[in-house]
Amino acid sequence: MPQEQRFVELQSGAGRIGTGIATGNNATWPCRCGRPEWLIGRTGDLAGKYDVQVHCPDCGAKYFVYPVGQDQGAVSYIKKL
Repeated sequence: MPQEQRFVELQSGAGRIGTGIATGNNATWPCRCGRPEWLIGRTGDLAGKYDVQVHCPDCGAKYFVYPVGQDQGAVSYIKKL
């Protein structure tokens, strides 16, 4: 059975800054620095302990993929830290 792909918000402290794509507990999104390859990551702890941060290899920006309902659950949104 194919997995559903859906759009999710990419946020910063100031609010929405873009859109990513999620499938299950994985997501991919463009970095704000313009890196041509999108970043990819999975959801972490529901409390947002940032144990699975994604760091852009080009600019060092840090992101966290927030889950819905449970630790490592489906993607809710992505936040630039």
